[in-house]
Amino acid sequence: MSRVITVLGLVVLFLGATSTFAQNATINVSGTVTDAATGRPIEKEYEIVFIAHKSGKRISTKIDKRGTYLQPLTSGDSYTVILSSYFILRKTDTIVIEPTNKFHTETHNYKVHQISQGDELARLCAFEPGQSTLAVNSRNQLNALLETFKENVELQIVVMLNQEQNPPLPPPPAKTVKSSKKHAKGAKNAAPEVQPETQAQQFLEVDPHLYDTRIEELKRFFSAAKNSEIRLRIEQGPNLLAAPGQQNLVVKIGEVKSILDD
Repeated sequence: MSRVITVLGLVVLFLGATSTFAQNATINVSGTVTDAATGRPIEKEYEIVFIAHKSGKRISTKIDKRGTYLQPLTSGDSYTVILSSYFILRKTDTIVIEPTNKFHTETHNYKVHQISQGDELARLCAFEPGQSTLAVNSRNQLNALLETFKENVELQIVVMLNQEQNPPLPPPPAKTVKSSKKHAKGAKNAAPEVQPETQAQQFLEVDPHLYDTRIEELKRFFSAAKNSEIRLRIEQGPNLLAAPGQQNLVVKIGEVKSILDD
């Protein structure tokens, strides 16, 4: 009797495994990837990657110059989808492929952001007047910028930091001097004429130490991203009069090329 039960158990396991296998047929996942700005393919070859959640298996295939791709995947699993290259901003998605025992094709289209040198990523008040620590009110924008820099491992950026000018000192009061002209008769009590002295032009001063300290703070902040020392360039922007909330930092796309080419 026990032997019969054992045999029946094996049959049940076999049928269950067969049923599970039958429900997880391979299907084709295909689609088109276009530039979000133009709606057209980027006309370059790059990869789209699928990472299976159950096994962790990483599968990649080419996106051709027409923007199309095709990749067979096992049904009954979910996948993280990653599109990345040095000329686009990284895009991720998650797709779920329901269990099926029939072969078919699923379509998943994507839009990506192509980048060009000089594109502006951010413009913000990174430092308040006289301060060398990053402004609290700009933290959310700065953190989002850092995440973009970290996720796009070949992205190169140019950070333009303005120097802060101090307000000029108020001019000294004008001195009253006697006029060289003679007053007419009967005008002995006339008020003396006021002739302002010629003042030397007053230049707004900048604090080079404050500027250098801010540069070091920016380098420290962006050092959380891989290879930041070769992907980050800091340039001096125009001098600006110190004022609360003054936008003093502009971040732009640097040279668009693979860092592997260096």
